[in-house]
Amino acid sequence: MGVTRLKKAEANHAFIGRWQIYEMSEWDEDYFNMETQAYIEIQADNSGDFQFGLGAW
Repeated sequence: MGVTRLKKAEANHAFIGRWQIYEMSEWDEDYFNMETQAYIEIQADNSGDFQFGLGAW
């Protein structure tokens, strides 16, 4: 899976922020960007969420 960071990190951890998913091995771009631009978001409190296709988690 390929990702690109969308926002600057808000803490001293390299993975904190919102990351755009631009490639997935199991699904094509028409599916994983179906509802919104696919993303993974990691927050400073170790929580976060992600969305691709028709679902958010």
